[in-house]
Amino acid sequence: MGVVLLQMGKADEAKAELETAIRLDPGLPEPYYYLGSLADRGNDFPQAIGAYEQFLKRAESSDRRFRAIRLRLAELRNHRNGATNGVRDVA
Repeated sequence: MGVVLLQMGKADEAKAELETAIRLDPGLPEPYYYLGSLADRGNDFPQAIGAYEQFLKRAESSDRRFRAIRLRLAELRNHRNGATNGVRDVA
């Protein structure tokens, strides 16, 4: 339901549904992915980092989104840490 609400442009309602999904089954990676994406688009980078970290903990490395989120997470961490010397955190 949260994904459908996101597609409809109802971000606040989508966030609430995704958080409910996490409470019901915290082992699912999808709600964390979408919460991270939502936070990322809203420039709430600390929230995006947290959600993306949780996604990576739960998702299979074969998930098509895994590598992209790992790279985006490194970008967000570097931005947060003010890294400007070209050194990247790719954990």
